[in-house]
Amino acid sequence: KQLKNETDLEVFVFTGQLDLIVATPGTLEWVERAFQDVYGWQQAPRRPLIVNNIIEGYVKEYENFKMYWVNRAGHM
Repeated sequence: KQLKNETDLEVFVFTGQLDLIVATPGTLEWVERAFQDVYGWQQAPRRPLIVNNIIEGYVKEYENFKMYWVNRAGHM
C-alpha cells in the first residue's frame, strides 16, 4: 500500500489463474483496498497478453501499478 501510494516506484503484482493458495479474487480485493482512487483502478481496462496468437493472460494498469493475471498458472 505504501509503495503504491507514497512512492513513484512501479509496482507489479502477478497472480496465477489456477492458484489455490492465493486465489485471484482475493488478490483483486487486496489490490482494490490499496488504492486511494479505487474508481480510477476499477475503470482501467484489462488488456489481453497474447503470445503466438494465444491469450496467455491479462494486464491491468493504473498510475504506477500493474496487475498481471497468468492463465494456466498456479501459485507463483
